[in-house]
Amino acid sequence: MLRIEQSSGRLHTLQKDDRGQWGAQRFESPVVAPDMVRRLMDAEDRSGPMCGVRVPGGALLKVPVGQAYRVSSATEKSTVESQALTGYLFYEASGFAVSAVDLYPVARAGEAPAVPAASAQAASGREVPGSAICPGRRLPDMRQAAFDGLPALQKSGFHRLNAAGQSRFVCGQYLNDLMGRSLGSNASSGASREGMLKEVSTLIRAGQVPRNAEGQESWASASSSLLSSIASRGGEAVPFQKEVYALFVHEILPLMGDASHDEDRGLAELTYLIKELVSIPQEYGVVALKALNRQGVLRRSVRGSSQKIASEALQFNTLRIPADTFDYLLAEAGPGAANDASLMTTLIDRNGVEGIRRMLHAGANPAQKGWLSRARMNADAAPEIYPLLLNAALAAAQGNPAQSRALGDQLTLVLGRLLARCPKDAAPWTEIDVLVAQGARVQGVFDNQEFSEITLGVFARRCPEGFKALLQRGLPLDTVYPYPAYAGPRQDTPLLMYLTVGMEDHPPQAQVLVEMLKRHNNANVRPACTGCNPLNALEMAIFSGDTGVLKVLLDFGADPNDPNPDGRPPFIRAVIENSVEMLEMMNAKTPLDVHRPDRKNISLLAWANCAGAKDAAAWLSRKGAVSSGEALCQKR
Repeated sequence: MLRIEQSSGRLHTLQKDDRGQWGAQRFESPVVAPDMVRRLMDAEDRSGPMCGVRVPGGALLKVPVGQAYRVSSATEKSTVESQALTGYLFYEASGFAVSAVDLYPVARAGEAPAVPAASAQAASGREVPGSAICPGRRLPDMRQAAFDGLPALQKSGFHRLNAAGQSRFVCGQYLNDLMGRSLGSNASSGASREGMLKEVSTLIRAGQVPRNAEGQESWASASSSLLSSIASRGGEAVPFQKEVYALFVHEILPLMGDASHDEDRGLAELTYLIKELVSIPQEYGVVALKALNRQGVLRRSVRGSSQKIASEALQFNTLRIPADTFDYLLAEAGPGAANDASLMTTLIDRNGVEGIRRMLHAGANPAQKGWLSRARMNADAAPEIYPLLLNAALAAAQGNPAQSRALGDQLTLVLGRLLARCPKDAAPWTEIDVLVAQGARVQGVFDNQEFSEITLGVFARRCPEGFKALLQRGLPLDTVYPYPAYAGPRQDTPLLMYLTVGMEDHPPQAQVLVEMLKRHNNANVRPACTGCNPLNALEMAIFSGDTGVLKVLLDFGADPNDPNPDGRPPFIRAVIENSVEMLEMMNAKTPLDVHRPDRKNISLLAWANCAGAKDAAAWLSRKGAVSSGEALCQKR
């Protein structure tokens, strides 16, 4: 015996031991998704509820009574078909062998009930019982008189069924299966499909209601399966497709009743139905949606279920929705639907030009959520969708300061994406100039990581010509720019960021430094901002090992003797790196103060000895430097 319990939002399984006592060990039982259960059962019918949980040794599945499935034969060389008798199966797979056992649910306490005796087949003239025998302890929807009026072929087929099959017929499960499975089968001829369609219509007119295994009405789920079964997948003609649409609109829809409830299950089933309706020809789809709306399905409610249904329907198969249906759903989904990010991005990514026009007509604001940059960077969307969105955004910004600011942000994002491509030709720069004229901010590309894929330093290293072009367009150098968010609250001046970026394939270039320093000479500045690099430009240039870069900084007045907060001059970096060449370059420009100790009274010669920089130590000694504080240096 198995017992399923829920604790802290998780399911657990307990088993009885040989003494009939519940074991102390609890096994966590994750849920098996309905689609997985359908694959295990090889079930074509999507309307019947199926679910499961994993239990020790296999899975406990809940399926409709009578559900067919296949298990391994005794020799395990083939499979045989079986049917679920109780609706609960213990399913086990070992290697390629598959087995399943019917389980009988019991109360929370007490022993399992005896297996119910098989019922007898119905007698002629009393096919529909007058007492409750259907799931849910209810009477059949069909009355005896209606059964008597059925075609003779259908009645003779009923009498060939076993007792369980007859019960499913009069209790609505057969109609549920017919709508969900029979029309969904691969019927090769129009005649067989026409016969199935007539049978559905005949049963509905006889008062039959499709019901699931629990006896609940399944109009929504069965209808969604019915419509799905005749959907055209590749534009091919489907036999009797329009007849099915007409059957739903004229015969099924009026019987669905008041569907304004907001229960989770009902809402989910109705959502699936509406997802099918939105793709069918609008002469049927809009009629059906309006009828459901009159019944309360799409009526706006306090909890917002109608907006949720309409929005989900729009997103489900966006590009296949007919124009009038699209407009109707947009109106019913409420003001926010036209600005739904997932809907708009789907249209952008899949080149849904007409859908975007309808979104804009319904009030979508394109200057938001990266839509413009997404369209511009998409090769398929750029020729038509991008100008469509851009023109709409420009029109909305006219005389509207808030819209104008939003447009500036989105154009800055577009600009950042274009710059990330390292534009070299004239055409991209022509577009960039137009963007700037329309409100894109060159500085904004780099001073707000929301608008950029790269930092200013990375861009300057990777795209030196593009960086110089931005300098010509007024990129400010007398401010600080941020690093990406993952680096923490760090920032730097453009000069330090350019020298600090670790890109071996793109070393700093002397000419780029010249262009920067001609516009803003901060070669000898130690920025005091929060999160800025404690080293100055000269120290970073020495780290780079590029004497050409070092010379530019010296030419622009960088002082190699300017001490940092620890009292150490920038040229200590050349000492530790054992670069006599750089020491000579700096000394030729400005005589180096080789006698200065730092705040801990460690001399430069002591640092050279501690670093093992023998050439630099010899050079310092020739300049008269002495070693002091070497013991302190060694401890570090």
